Amino acid sequence: MNNKLRVFVASLVALLGIMLAGCQSEKVCDARGPDEICEIHHRMMQTVVVENEKKPLPSREYLQARSQGFIHSYPFLLPEGCKKCAVWICEDCVRAEEEWKRNHQE
Repeated sequence: MNNKLRVFVASLVALLGIMLAGCQSEKVCDARGPDEICEIHHRMMQTVVVENEKKPLPSREYLQARSQGFIHSYPFLLPEGCKKCAVWICEDCVRAEEEWKRNHQE
């Protein structure tokens, strides 16, 4: 095999490897919003990447409690078409949701 053919084959194999690696990575959608401070608990939130799982819609009572007390807990609804999403999570919201669920056994 001459040198030009070897370089061509090596380049082709490298390009194919890069293309295959790129196809395996999953896009992470940004569903965080503009502010990194929780408007309920007034503390810094952290970015967490979550899987977009189909979950049943919760009760109206839960939705109302969430909007008033733990809006930045782990989400139950994310944009369609995104397998993974970056979201803001507030530790105080997570604790408030856990307490609410203990008291309401939904």
